[in-house]
Formats: sequence, C-alpha cells, structure tokens
Amino acid sequence: MLACGSTGDGCSNEQDILAECRDNSEVHEVSCCSDGSPGDDIVSAHPGWANVRQNTCPDVWGMRRPTGNNDSCNHAATYQEAVDWCADYGGRLCTAAEIDSDCTRGTGCSHDADLLWTSDSDAGLCQSLASAAGPVTFINSTAVTLAQGEPVATADIPVDFEIGFDVTPSDELEGSWGSIIHISATGGNCCGYGDRVPAVWFKPNDRRLHIRDGHGANGNEGCDPDDQLPAGETTSVTLQMTASGFTVLYNGTVKCEGNRGDRQFFPLATVWAPDPWHAPARATLANFYLLPLPMSAGGREVGREACEANPSVWSPEPYARLAQENCRAWLPGLYFEAYDFLGQNLASTEDGVHTAVWNGMTPIVAHPALGNAVWYSNDNAFVADIPDFDLYNGYYMRWRGQFEVTAAGEYRFKTRSDDGSRLYIDEQLVVDNDGWHGMRVREGAVTFTEDEIGWKDITITFYEDGGGSGLEVSVRPPGDPGCKDTSFSTSSACETQGVWDVDASTCNVAEGGREMNQIACEAAASEWEWWQLSSDMTRATVSSP
Repeated sequence: MLACGSTGDGCSNEQDILAECRDNSEVHEVSCCSDGSPGDDIVSAHPGWANVRQNTCPDVWGMRRPTGNNDSCNHAATYQEAVDWCADYGGRLCTAAEIDSDCTRGTGCSHDADLLWTSDSDAGLCQSLASAAGPVTFINSTAVTLAQGEPVATADIPVDFEIGFDVTPSDELEGSWGSIIHISATGGNCCGYGDRVPAVWFKPNDRRLHIRDGHGANGNEGCDPDDQLPAGETTSVTLQMTASGFTVLYNGTVKCEGNRGDRQFFPLATVWAPDPWHAPARATLANFYLLPLPMSAGGREVGREACEANPSVWSPEPYARLAQENCRAWLPGLYFEAYDFLGQNLASTEDGVHTAVWNGMTPIVAHPALGNAVWYSNDNAFVADIPDFDLYNGYYMRWRGQFEVTAAGEYRFKTRSDDGSRLYIDEQLVVDNDGWHGMRVREGAVTFTEDEIGWKDITITFYEDGGGSGLEVSVRPPGDPGCKDTSFSTSSACETQGVWDVDASTCNVAEGGREMNQIACEAAASEWEWWQLSSDMTRATVSSP
C-alpha cells in the first residue's frame, strides 16, 4: 500500500489521496521509520535519522536520506527493495498510519509530495479488493482507537460506491450515540440529503449499528441491522450505495437493504472518524476505505449531469481522483492541451506523452472535454473551434481520452496533417505521421477480439511549425463495406435491393453492369466508411500521472 508523504503538501507529484493499493512490483519513493532511536551507532553512521515530529509521533524516528544529503534519497524502489533498503539503515518501512501522521514529513528528498511505500503494502484487504471496479482509497488502514478530532480526509462521493471498515467494540458501552464514521457533503450533521452520506453510530448502551445514508426524498433515510456486534471481536462492515438502493453487510452477509432514489454526486465531502457532534464509539477502527462501484443506469445519468454542470470538479488540477473516475465516462469528446513549440518533432518529445506531464511542458490552453471532432482543415479552424486558442504557428497539441470499440475486428485509423501527427491506442503507436511536411495522410490498424470490446485509451499528438496547418483524424470500423446485393426483381414493381444504375423500365442490368456496380461500391466504401473521430465515439479522461 502507498501513502501520501505529507498531509500538508498533498501528493502534487502524484495523486492527492491518503493511501492506495498498488502492485508490489511498481517503483516508488521510500521513507523509513524506527520505534524510537535506531541507536547511537546507527544515527552516527547515518545522520539522516531524526525525530522531527515529536508532537504527533513522539516515539517514531524517520529517515529518507541516510547521509543527510539529497544525493542519498531513494526515489525508485519496488516494495521488497524498499523493505531491504530501510533494514540496511537500521529501520523499517513506516506504516500507513505513521505516514498519515506526518512522522517523516520534512525529512528531505521532496517526498512530502510523493506516494511512499508503507508496511501495509501486502495487506490482505488490498488483495481482496484487487479485482474491484475502481480505485480503492484507504482513509485509515491500521487499527486506531476512536477519539474526537479534526476531519480525517476529504473524498469525492460517487452515486454508486462502497464504504467498508473493520470495527472492534470494547467491553464498555457508550451511554449515548457513539460515532464511528461520518461523511458530510454539507459540513452539517442532520438531516438534509448530503449531511450523512453515510454516517454510522452505535446506539446508546447498545452494540447495534445505526446507519444513515439518505437520498432526495429523505435525507435521513437509513437501514439498521438487528445484530449486536460482539465485544472484543472484529466485524467487517460494508455499505453499498447505488442510485436505487442501499445494502448493509456484516462479514460479507447481507443484514439489511433499502430502496433509494434521487441520488447525487458529492465532490469534496468531509470525512470524520468519529464525527464532532457525538461521543466517539468505544471501539477501534481499521481498513476504512471508499470504493467506486460500476455505474448503475441511474448513476450514469446523475454522473453525466454532475460532470456537465461542474466540469472543474473533474479537472486534474487539483487532481481529484474519485471525481475523475465518476466523470470520465460522461464527458464526451477528448481532454485537450496546447503547448508552446520547442523546435522538436513528436518522436523527440515522447517522454510522458500518456501522462499528466508531457515532456516537462506546461499547457498554455487546456479543456477538460473538447467536444469537437478532431477535424481542423486549416489554420483558421484551430483558432475558430478551440476556445482560448489564438496561435497560427509554433505549437504542440495533445488530445487524450478513450475510444469506444463496439465490435470485434480491425479498426483503421488515419491522420491527415501539416505538420506532424501521431495516434496511439492503449499507449501503442498506431499512426506515425511525424515530421515537417504539408498535408499528408498516414494510416494504421488495430485488431480487437470479442473479449476486448469496450473503451480503449487514445492519445493524439500534433505540432505546427510555420506555414499552413491542419489535422484531420478519422477511423474506419470493421465490417463489410455495405455494398448491397445487386440482384434485381423482374416484377412489374421493379423492386431493387441495390441503388445502382438500373433501367427502371425493364429492371435489367446491362451486360457487365452488376460487376461494375460492385466494383464502384467497394471503391466508394473506402472513402465513405471513414468517419471523423468525434465525441460520439470518444470520452474525456486523464491518464494517471
């Protein structure tokens, strides 16, 4: 599991999230921890060790740069390499809770803005959620005793999502409502829709859960299981919210269900564990996570409307990952960026072409979802059809998003451009029309199987370096060219199954005419089957940094 190196700076270099499951073979930055001082000899040999956060981590020492200088930082290690590296310097990987408590914040290497390996990386929960339908955001992973304090996170709440946590009640009962978790999109407690999305308490003098989630008709709608949670034992609680329903599970078993309607997407909701309005539950909390679920029919419509109403929520700056996931399917078109020209062709600027930062450049114009077809026949078309863009020479452009594959077979892609252009599908170069030239056509093809039908990542790059300019992108899907059977009826109605040159008075085709019509049809199909790449077949998304 990874954790953001600082709650203060946020992971501006990566995703601004608290913790996330990742494959242990990926490479990431490393911070190390020690239970107290690792020892005078070790500290003398490796002066990077320090107890810099005595207020929040009085018994934890942290280290990022063994020599005390940034040239000894570890910027790229697999999970096992990170474990071994910390052990070599007398320490261990920090837990996610220690990173979330800023135990190594400010100890160098610019890691405050990076995602760091933690000792929770091989947590069983990561493995159990590995095949889930969205990015898992861990709000808290290690067990903590519930105590009132500041909010623990902000989170973007989709229409269809799952909340999960492990709760272990103590032997003592709380005489009033005992808060466990509370997510509020309004900042308030009760009882409008958005105040509790969701919120969970123990009932007074009881170990039964009181669970509220709300919807448009009743902001305080809930679902309370009858089961008492056993003291001293851990129960895994799962809450599944969709556009039309609500389900509560204990240890994977459904305990109660309810119907819902008029759900909303809530960006940047506040997460408490426990809330500030009630006494904390007498319990420990662990593995508190939020997981987007596949969009239901109602969720798709709400998500689309929310994204169109407020596309800035989806914008990658600041990077709001769950908002992106909720919106990515419902912004037609492609994410667009324009950049100043550096004097190099596309092959020389390929670094990071599929990520947030392309070749170290900063965009001069960006649009979350440019709905136009990628079809600009001259200089004036770029300026007229792209808001805020006014250059006629000297620029790069990039379009990113996803292309919908609707049938198995060969898809052909074509760019016609002045100057260079490239097109990638799932990060593989398909069309290479790079270089300095006038309007020129290049094609490429990708074949998909039945199992591969669905959305595929697409990236298009282009540059203009003087003179005329243009970029026209088209696609030819699989299938027969559409030439109809040119057999003709001899009935008096002269019905035809084709639309070719036929003598309407006799319903006859001149000798050789049928073959000529078929040839003409196939020739025409090579042109009319090419479709402009438009918002009908694409959706805007941003590749993960």
